[in-house]
Amino acid sequence: MVEDIGGFRRALEKTLRSIAGTFDHAQQQALGQDRHAKLAPAAEQPRHGADFQLVTWLVLKASPRKETPAVQEALGDALAGFANQPLRDAAAAVLDVLGYESNRTMNAGSVAEFLARYEAEDKLTERQRHLFESWQDVELVFQITDDEIGNARGLLADGFDIERISPFVFLAVELAGTAYSRTALADMTRAVNRLFAMPVVLVFRCQRRLSLAVIHRRDDNRDVLERVTLVKDVDAASPHRAHLDILADLALPEMVDKQRKPARRVHPGDAQHRTQGHRLVLHAACGGFSTWRR
Repeated sequence: MVEDIGGFRRALEKTLRSIAGTFDHAQQQALGQDRHAKLAPAAEQPRHGADFQLVTWLVLKASPRKETPAVQEALGDALAGFANQPLRDAAAAVLDVLGYESNRTMNAGSVAEFLARYEAEDKLTERQRHLFESWQDVELVFQITDDEIGNARGLLADGFDIERISPFVFLAVELAGTAYSRTALADMTRAVNRLFAMPVVLVFRCQRRLSLAVIHRRDDNRDVLERVTLVKDVDAASPHRAHLDILADLALPEMVDKQRKPARRVHPGDAQHRTQGHRLVLHAACGGFSTWRR
């Protein structure tokens, strides 16, 4: 359907008359106020529609580019070598980007030696022991204590109490096969944490994919292991931006920042909610670890 453009033409003519009138008014003011004013030559003064040219501009507004934050970019670099590096080095490189580093480490031995060493007291069920059959390699990456947190790149500023920080361990595991369910990884995480008196965060490597698992322990009873939270199947070769964002939320600076905030999360499984000082505890919620106050 062809629309009547008469209305547009009339609007344009009105606009041109307004421009000419404004030009004349400006010249008249100049003559009355400025003794050095010069009138524009007649050929340069707008009088008729023919004195104008219609120029159409197409303005393209580019969407603001989302800059990749430094941590996400560094994570991408660390993940690029995750599949091909030795297991401990690969895990340590990713953790280092997140601000976790420590020289408190030891040789975990082979999978059989690891299990024999830490399972001496028969803490596992027969079913749990079978879970280790899918392990190809295991490394104790390092232990994090209050010393490491206190020395962590000047992060601990005013008001952060590290006296009650509980030590925890990062363990890296190489898995055979191609894929594991969330239930399988959670069962492995639960079994490993049965062997240690302190929390163990597991970094799983299955081909080129990384998974990170943490379990919740009750402070009033360390033997009570609650739910497991996973960051699962991060493609090291081509990580999704959402996975990078989740991992970045686990960075130590983020943990410290959350610990400083007045409104802290309280784990719903905690039996006591009285304030007994501050703890930096690995707690997964809303896609990342959070801190809470005991």
